[in-house]
Amino acid sequence: MKNKTLNRWPGLHRAIFAVVNLWVLFVSALPPPVAAQQRYEPAAVLSASKILPPEMLSGPNHRVQERVTNDGIVNIYKVDSRFGTFNAVSTAMLRVRIQEINAMAVMEQLKGTKEFGDALKESALNTWSLRRTWFFNR
Repeated sequence: MKNKTLNRWPGLHRAIFAVVNLWVLFVSALPPPVAAQQRYEPAAVLSASKILPPEMLSGPNHRVQERVTNDGIVNIYKVDSRFGTFNAVSTAMLRVRIQEINAMAVMEQLKGTKEFGDALKESALNTWSLRRTWFFNR
């Protein structure tokens, strides 16, 4: 049994095939969209000494690297200290990192003192007491 639709309109399938081929050729000949042609802008590079106050730029326990990148929203800093290099993604986070580095320096100074030993001993006793209470009061 033959397809009655094709018999009714002879050459229809050839016409559809030709239209589809012309459409594919037309679409493939179009230039790519403008967004696909453009590359992202490179991150802006700033100078830390020009955007930070001197007390944030360097201190007794830290030094902010001079090269600061900006991703279009926030500045990205690198902070060097004797504890390592830390990243700070924003000026607010840089303040936090500086405080953390200063806190590490203070903790290092307290490490060998009698107060540090007493606090460590008390912490161990509290942990033991907590475990004993938990075990016997179940």
